[in-house]
This record gives sequence, structure tokens and C-alpha cells, in this order.
Amino acid sequence: MASWEEIRQYMRSRYRLLEEDDDHVALLFGFDDNRRHSITITRFDGMDRQWVLFEARVCRKELMSPDRALELNGKSVVGYLALDRDDFYVMRHTALLSTLDPDELVVPMHVIVKVADKLEEELTGSDIW
Repeated sequence: MASWEEIRQYMRSRYRLLEEDDDHVALLFGFDDNRRHSITITRFDGMDRQWVLFEARVCRKELMSPDRALELNGKSVVGYLALDRDDFYVMRHTALLSTLDPDELVVPMHVIVKVADKLEEELTGSDIW
């Protein structure tokens, strides 16, 4: 896989997409405990290269202290917590598009969505995203 169109085709062939346009796809994952969580994968340009951004919402800013978010970031192997423009904590991960292979797509996607859902449940007690 080395192009955004190949990624979109790969995702279409293996997952049910919630949304899709020229620069992003969104998926909804279901878990064994009947919880669900969505993730968005977006193409963007940076440093004269194309990248993909994996992003899954966790909770509103006021539900987690910045210290807790930094502590969690220090323990994360894949992804990091960030605040989005709507003041939500999100789990994010970026990867260089030109070298992306199926494992570099699927593994972070599953990790990000599972971590985001676990944190959402812990911090909100709800299943929103």
C-alpha cells in the first residue's frame, strides 16, 4: 500500500465504512461487551509528504486533567492524547502514507479505537462515540 486510493480500497474491502470522501474514511467498531466506537482516518500533507491521521474521540476536556493525559501519553506505545478544536480529548496516531503497509494501517487503527473506547468508558461511564 502506498497511495490513499489503495488505503480506501483496502478499507472498503474489509470494513463497513460510516463515511468516506476524498480525504477521509470513518468506521464504527463493535466490541464483545456490546460497546461501539468510531475512528476516522484522514489524509493530510506535512513536511512535503502525505500522511494519514488516525483519530478517535475520548471525552470532553473537562473530564480529564492535562496531567492525567500527559501521564497516559507517557505510557502509550501507539498513539497519543490531544485536544481537538472542539475541546475533546482524542486518541491520535500519524503514519507516513508512502511506506504504509497493512499492519501499519490495521494495528494502530485497532489500538487507537480500543484505547479511546476504554478511556471513554472509564471517564464518562457512557458509550457515546
